[in-house]
Amino acid sequence: MSIIHGIVIPPGPTEPVRLLHLEDNEDSLNVLEELREAVGGDIEGVLLKNIIMYINGDRKPIGLSYNDRATDLYWSGRPEAAGVDMIVGNAVILGKPDRNGNDTSAPQYLLELAA
Repeated sequence: MSIIHGIVIPPGPTEPVRLLHLEDNEDSLNVLEELREAVGGDIEGVLLKNIIMYINGDRKPIGLSYNDRATDLYWSGRPEAAGVDMIVGNAVILGKPDRNGNDTSAPQYLLELAA
């Protein structure tokens, strides 16, 4: 078993980001369930340069709060989305998936910023 270290960016600008530690074992459903819990429902992964951002896949129809910090990060990695799409609700940042498609820890420099 290994631990995947991530970052949760909540929607409120006064709510602090927090570290998330996912227990990765032979059963990848454990990580999936923990990600679902962190974003409050089904997940959608958005690949950005050297990270993946997991967000609530049903985000807009259920009225989650606008997440300005996650949206800024999203727009910096996907400039074509700027002003067109936004992130609502919690966002979870992990590292870019490995060549087998498995989740990896967020880059160390981001983990240090969030600690």
